[in-house]
Amino acid sequence: MKLQRTGMLFCMIGPAGGGKTTFTQRLLSEQHDSTHLSVSVTTRTARPSERDGSSYFFVTPEQFEARIQQGDFFEWEEIHGHRYGTLKTTVDRALAGHSDLLLDIDIRGALRFKKVLPLNTVVVFLVPPSVSILKARLIARGSISPTELATRLATAEREYKTLLELADQPGAVDYFVVNDEAEETYRNLQSILTAERSRLIRISKDQVRSICTL
Repeated sequence: MKLQRTGMLFCMIGPAGGGKTTFTQRLLSEQHDSTHLSVSVTTRTARPSERDGSSYFFVTPEQFEARIQQGDFFEWEEIHGHRYGTLKTTVDRALAGHSDLLLDIDIRGALRFKKVLPLNTVVVFLVPPSVSILKARLIARGSISPTELATRLATAEREYKTLLELADQPGAVDYFVVNDEAEETYRNLQSILTAERSRLIRISKDQVRSICTL
């Protein structure tokens, strides 16, 4: 039986090098019928493997600022000198269509979703087993300058600090997943996604009544 439910905003957060993009792409490829990627707007330049409209919507700083003034963004942040934003229309379409939206965003953006749409938002903080492994994974990407490495580690430090400050606050960050062994990590993420889809608060109350009325 397919349960009718509200759409879910599944936010993958954590430092660069933690595996967010890899696992997001795999979840999308294996659950494409009910799960969709939130395509953000960004001012940074596209990488060789990225395509406008599917990886990001690439815009100029001036165009991004214009969209801020028009109120187009649900949330936006500046990260590593570039702006990234989630469009209101992207969120509205997912919730109206009762589908799950995967978001690879900054921790501040995820907390914005939690504050405004707490019943729809699930936040997963994904991390490597240690800072030394994080650093090694960043370097292994290749062509990363010492300045960029320092910037990304500084961002990771800020995110870790925010996480620790929220550790005792219910309803902020929901899950803490350590990406040590890839297959085990992926199974954990699948389990979280499956369990969250069965939360009673997200299930159609009319359908619950039809099933549970004697």
